[in-house]
Amino acid sequence: MFFTKKSLIILLVFIVIISIAANVYSFGKRNDVSNDLREKLSHYESETKEKEKKINDLKSQISSLEKSKSGAVSEEQNEEKKVESPQKNNEEKRINTAYRFIEYAFDNNTETYVTRKKLARNYMTDDLFETLYSSDGVDENKQNIKFSVQKINVYLSAENEDEAIVHYVLNQEITSSGYKDTVEKYVNLKFVSKENQLKVSHIESINYDDGGI
Repeated sequence: MFFTKKSLIILLVFIVIISIAANVYSFGKRNDVSNDLREKLSHYESETKEKEKKINDLKSQISSLEKSKSGAVSEEQNEEKKVESPQKNNEEKRINTAYRFIEYAFDNNTETYVTRKKLARNYMTDDLFETLYSSDGVDENKQNIKFSVQKINVYLSAENEDEAIVHYVLNQEITSSGYKDTVEKYVNLKFVSKENQLKVSHIESINYDDGGI
């Protein structure tokens, strides 16, 4: 079969038209796909922003709840401290009074006698003070035996707030001979309040064996 020049030209034009049509169709399809992808991407971005907003809102709510809870806990702790504070202060006062009483009553260092006697009034009643401290100064006979308190432990009474048991270690020395001894003592102290100050009013030994010099 032979083609004329005219028929060849017509064939070529037809092929070009088909090629152009195919390209146009393909381009259109690509545009449709691209538009579809852009729409989906825009939709996903919107959903992501919305979810991020929800997450931030939840974080804010959680933060507010935690602050509210923390404030409530702090308030409860403050209330508990207010309730416990008077009892704790009373306990600390009893421990301090008992400790100082033993320290001033049983240590007879002559170098600190004047100072101890002056401070002792703050921790014991006048009657007990007059019993433990000579009004004429240092008792020379008592100075033949030297006492020094080594350790003090105070045990508060759970049943009676006006009492405490004290354990202390007492070092004793006969100055004339140099003989030394160490004994452990237990005493029961009773307290009274004088002019808003806690003082020891009575002392009782509870040792089974007093021992010592």
